[in-house]
Amino acid sequence: KIRKMNKKIRTLLFLILFLIFITLSPVLVLYSLGYTYDFEKKALVKTGVLFVQAKPPSVQIFLSGKFKKKTDKIFGKAKILRLKPKKYLVEIKKENYLPWKKELEIKEGEVTEVLGVILIPEKINFKEIENKKEIFLKRKQKDFIFPKKVGNFEIFLEGKDLFSFSLDKGKEKILENFLGWDEKGDKILVFSNKEIWEISFAGKTLLFRTSEEIQDAVFLTENYIVFALSGKIVILETDIRDKPNFYEIAKFENPRLAINSKNQILVLEKDKLFISDSLY
Repeated sequence: KIRKMNKKIRTLLFLILFLIFITLSPVLVLYSLGYTYDFEKKALVKTGVLFVQAKPPSVQIFLSGKFKKKTDKIFGKAKILRLKPKKYLVEIKKENYLPWKKELEIKEGEVTEVLGVILIPEKINFKEIENKKEIFLKRKQKDFIFPKKVGNFEIFLEGKDLFSFSLDKGKEKILENFLGWDEKGDKILVFSNKEIWEISFAGKTLLFRTSEEIQDAVFLTENYIVFALSGKIVILETDIRDKPNFYEIAKFENPRLAINSKNQILVLEKDKLFISDSLY
């Protein structure tokens, strides 16, 4: 009798385990393929991924107010997997730094990238140093030859106005009263006293438009610019998804700007030269 009971128990256990296996197998397969159940949509959806690269390292990443992960200590990278496809408020934070935030859409089966983020220190000090005007004279005297080929179009000046020309779009005005330029990698920054544009192989992008007066503008990195706006020193990211992050960090009367190899902002005001703390 005991043997018969043991056999029945073993058979029952086998059937239970088999049913669990049959039930869970599709779930496990779908999970491994990146699917999850969306209770709002009442349907299976394929998840997406958020990839973040930021400086300094070990920053905190929040999605719609919930802490998710820290970037690593060496490369400043993090990957957040299995996100339901929808819009999230992405926030990147660290103590003593101004937060970065942007609403981004996670799409099914895709990786949404947030690259080259720099958290700006809450307080940036400027100190006066020995005047070295040659830094600014070299930048002013450096030739910017027109017309200049960028991708499938070229840019050129007509009087004080800057234009682009391409075979598919023809001649287009970029900005009036061209004031200055800077370059970083394969990107060119051009500006008037009202607008700032970025030109690259990907095309032309309006970064900033204002009713105030733009006095100077330079690249900080390929993903950030620094410009003087009516006596204010402003850092602006070039990622135009949602609202670009905008930071006012200092005030000077009529500044000219440069960036050195130590990631410091140089400000020439009249006959005085000031230098900031290193930004990253």
